[in-house]
Amino acid sequence: MKTIFSARDFDEIKHRIEQLDASNERLWGKMDVDEMLCHCTDQIRLALGEKTSRDVSTPLSRTLVKWLVVYVLKIPRDKVPTLPEFAAGKGGTKPTQFNTDRQTLLHYINKVRLLDHEKDFHPHGFFGKLNRKQWGIMIYKHLHHHLQQFSA
Repeated sequence: MKTIFSARDFDEIKHRIEQLDASNERLWGKMDVDEMLCHCTDQIRLALGEKTSRDVSTPLSRTLVKWLVVYVLKIPRDKVPTLPEFAAGKGGTKPTQFNTDRQTLLHYINKVRLLDHEKDFHPHGFFGKLNRKQWGIMIYKHLHHHLQQFSA
């Protein structure tokens, strides 16, 4: 299972982010490439507790659904609604300049990767509490999903 905490997986994701440019066109969805960079950074900010979301979790989403999403399922294209706090044009971070936003995402993937192993992560709005391993997988899967969205 790939995770942002693996040096190999981290290097792969980092390289793919570095290959993006402002002209990358989306294959699905509504965000442009710069909005995607900010959206992905917001997910990491949530894990770090720098951004919050409302709790919409249920006992089912905190157990079975969380396990399936973290360990089994691929993120489907255009099927998963984004919480307003992370949606482009709503509560998500607004893009500034492509290169700046790309550097911010690179900074945050490095920041989360270098965290102390004892660090408690902030709960996810839908899945509830995620441990380090689960957040590492989810961050990787989320980045991978959106990088595929822009052919990276």
